[in-house]
Amino acid sequence: MRAIIALALLCAPVVAHADSYVELAGGISIPAGDDDYTNNVETSPVLALRAGAFPKELGLFFGAEWAPMNTDYENNQFADVSAHRFRLMAGGIIHHNISNLLAFSARGGIGADIAYVNIDSVVGDQSDTDVGLGFEFAGGLWAKVGGLEVGGELAIPISTHDDDNPGDFIPLDYTAYDVQLLFAVRFVSRSGGGD
Repeated sequence: MRAIIALALLCAPVVAHADSYVELAGGISIPAGDDDYTNNVETSPVLALRAGAFPKELGLFFGAEWAPMNTDYENNQFADVSAHRFRLMAGGIIHHNISNLLAFSARGGIGADIAYVNIDSVVGDQSDTDVGLGFEFAGGLWAKVGGLEVGGELAIPISTHDDDNPGDFIPLDYTAYDVQLLFAVRFVSRSGGGD
């Protein structure tokens, strides 16, 4: 995660007259599809850290996200299942000032979706990790407060995993669609041109 932040901060000054930012977001992730995914997980918390820059209105971002997934098998009398999803994303961002106090932004990215599952049962402890392909689309409104932007986003993360080897105790073979409701704070370093 430190490498992503360092890379974003190093790349941001290269773009002339770019507003660079670091963003911290948190909220909930609601499973929407497919059945192999929604039958096993419930609404879960999510935390994200993003950094990037937007010269004029178009720019780039890098991000990392963690969601400790609420599974349907937690505290089961036969097995306790814990699951985590980690995402490393990069993509484009549009940042449009609606007024001096309000902005709209939208982003789309691609990257790695890392699924980790651990099953602690009466027959032992088993875990599996799979790296899949992740996509994400999001949009939101931001209120400007000094060097900060405070806002809310609606995000649609999509991931696909194809780890269904016959020898695996835990098959990770699914395509996931979520709806995320996020609250975020963006620390913005404005370029000399102002708003």
